[in-house]
Amino acid sequence: MAVAVVVGAGRAAESITKLLLNSGSRVALVGSKPTTQANLIFALKEEAEDAVPFMFVDDLKHQEDHVRRRLARVSFHKDMGSILEDVKIVFDADESKKDDIVYATRTMFPRTPVASLSSSSSVSLKDNLHLGLHLYEPVQITKIAQIVHKRDSDSAALLTLRATLENAGIHEITASEAREADEAMSTWNGSDRSSLQSIISTLLGVPPKHELHQIMH
Repeated sequence: MAVAVVVGAGRAAESITKLLLNSGSRVALVGSKPTTQANLIFALKEEAEDAVPFMFVDDLKHQEDHVRRRLARVSFHKDMGSILEDVKIVFDADESKKDDIVYATRTMFPRTPVASLSSSSSVSLKDNLHLGLHLYEPVQITKIAQIVHKRDSDSAALLTLRATLENAGIHEITASEAREADEAMSTWNGSDRSSLQSIISTLLGVPPKHELHQIMH
C-alpha cells in the first residue's frame, strides 16, 4: 500500500495525520518533533476512549487495540529521502514554511501531488501537481474542506486528493460555500460542538445529526 506523506510538526500536521490514520491510510510523518508524536498518541487515546467507552474490563484492551492499530500504520522520518515506500500524495503542513516542500517532492517523487494545508483559500500554487487544501478546524467535527486549484491543475492529482478526502469522510465544498463557511465559522464560540454541527449542516443543506436521528426514528 502506498503511503501518504505528511510534512510538518504543528497542529495541522497532527490533524491531517489523525484523519488519515482513522481512514485506514498508511502515513509517513516527516520532520515531526517529539511533542508532535506525543500529541498524536494522546489524541488517538482520547479518540479510543470516545469510540470504546470504558464499561467492562475488556474495553481497556479494545481501547489499546484502537491506538495500536493506528500507530502501526505511521512511520516517522527526518526527511523524505528515508521513505522507501511508494508515495501517493504529500501533505505540506509545514507551518514554518522554511522548506520548499514542492521542490523537495519533485526531486524525490516527480509525479506525486502536493497538497499545501492553509487556513484560508489563499495559496500560491507552483505547478499543476501542486494543490491547496483549506481544512475547517476542528475538521473531526466540521468534516469539510476546500480544494484550491487552477484551471490547468493535473486531473489525476485532483482525483487523488479528492479520493483521499472522501475516504476520510471529508466533504469538499465549493468556493462560494467556502465563503459562507468562513463567515459561519466566525460566529462559532469555539466550544459548543452541537452548535458547530448545526452551522455546518445548515451550510451543506442537511439535517444535524440529532435531527437526522429523530427523522429516522
